Amino acid sequence: MASILEIITGIQEAIKEKHHGGTPVGLKRETEDLIQGCSIYDPRVMDGFGVQYQGNVLILKYHSEMPLIKVHDKAFETDIQRTVKDVVEHIKKEYKKVTKKSLDLTSVGEIQILVQSANRRTAYVNAVQNYIINGVDGIGKQKALVEPAQQTNFADIAKRWLMGVRQPKSYLK
Repeated sequence: MASILEIITGIQEAIKEKHHGGTPVGLKRETEDLIQGCSIYDPRVMDGFGVQYQGNVLILKYHSEMPLIKVHDKAFETDIQRTVKDVVEHIKKEYKKVTKKSLDLTSVGEIQILVQSANRRTAYVNAVQNYIINGVDGIGKQKALVEPAQQTNFADIAKRWLMGVRQPKSYLK
């Protein structure tokens, strides 16, 4: 078992080469079959990822800018899921190179994909997936951090309030 600081440092070392010129991660900008042959010069391809930490939870955020026509494709959601899985596999592989230890990540819940149209041709895509980092000293599985918040049913709240309200006394008997 390792401390959370050692694991976070290892993950940061593993993803430091995610920018252009580093090792291939599995992003769309790294494909070679673009118009000009070099993905850096192709203005249509823009994507990347970042990580955040919350206790023993790694939050992977992927963002991309793509034509609106690709968003309406039937395989859009599976493409985004595959890209996120490729990024996670890259992080695990690079983590093993850096620390000589394996990184055990367990996905929690479903991937959350947000699509926003920028104009008539372009859409911004943001995807978020939570992973529990297993094998951390001193931190048990904290599912409370990553479970979706319970939906507040306002009808139930109003009903409880109305049941608790007393009927006013009639002073005009």
